Amino acid sequence: MEVKDREEALAIVKENGGLLEYLDFKYRSDREIVLEAVKSSGMALEFAYPVLQEDKEIALEALKHGDVEPFIFIGNGLKREDSFLKEVYEICGEDFIKTFPEYKPLIEKILKAELETLKKDAVAKEDESKELDGKIKEKVKNIERVGKGIKENTNDKSGPDGH
Repeated sequence: MEVKDREEALAIVKENGGLLEYLDFKYRSDREIVLEAVKSSGMALEFAYPVLQEDKEIALEALKHGDVEPFIFIGNGLKREDSFLKEVYEICGEDFIKTFPEYKPLIEKILKAELETLKKDAVAKEDESKELDGKIKEKVKNIERVGKGIKENTNDKSGPDGH
């Protein structure tokens, strides 16, 4: 497909991301053009320069259309990152597991680890809360004691000089 310049290529893929396939290599290796293409059509990831198939933002954007199929075009490096796979699962949900069942054990492992972390955080927050509660109660007692002392001193004196 003949295009005049980068701006025209960008306009074309914004309108129809699938047309990335027909653009010159220099446009298929342009990060901004590829990002716009996958925003329009996740499957455009297939025609992106391989380095851009490893780009986390581009890869996740390609999955945001409710279709998990673009996952097959995501670079293998990203597919080995637990944090990336967790984000893929958050975007695609159970459709990801149904379409790519080989990832189910890994996703389960990632989610179990996250659950354990959340449980530990909850226990730590509860302990912090109890400690803070104890400190607050102690401060209240101190303030009450000081207030009681001031009141007693005020009642004992009839004037500023004590007479």
